[in-house]
Amino acid sequence: MKAITAMVVVQIATAVLNILFKLAVVDGMEPRVLVAYRLFFATLFMLPLSFIFQREKRPEFTWNLLLLSLLSGLLGAVLPSTFTVTGLALTSATFASAAAVLTPLITFVKVSKQFGGAYWNATLMNLTGSVVAVIIGLCWNCDLKEWKLGWNIRLFTIAYASIVMSGMVIAVNACPAIAPPSARLGFCGSGRPEI
Repeated sequence: MKAITAMVVVQIATAVLNILFKLAVVDGMEPRVLVAYRLFFATLFMLPLSFIFQREKRPEFTWNLLLLSLLSGLLGAVLPSTFTVTGLALTSATFASAAAVLTPLITFVKVSKQFGGAYWNATLMNLTGSVVAVIIGLCWNCDLKEWKLGWNIRLFTIAYASIVMSGMVIAVNACPAIAPPSARLGFCGSGRPEI
């Protein structure tokens, strides 16, 4: 029952995130800037948690780890988030939901053991993803007015996406451990039925 409840919570949180993304884009926020801020603030949120809860699992930083985290950040964070937010800006929530399945869960799962644990995985993926997203955002639109944040829906969207969804990454990572085999069969880590 815990696993099913967790899957439902993930779906509700994702639906709220899509609504907030749409509101921020309608408010005029550039999708690539939104993704860059989301990943940057997610890094700031996850880094202290990584040191607090998984200090002993901190990975040894090597070139291989940097390459894997860069790959994970690009394929697991930057591209799916950019496709989702851009899809919401140009089309509907239906397209954004379809684009969400592009997130390569296998990249997240395979490299998580090398990253030292769920917190470090999320932190390193967000860190390298934010660097890539900032570079893409600045290359796409170098108008610094686009990067200005205020106390509005844009900041709320970034905060929600950074804090709540980073927490969901940790929760989804824990789902296989708490789910009975019958609940794991037929569901992937995002709570969506596998096709």
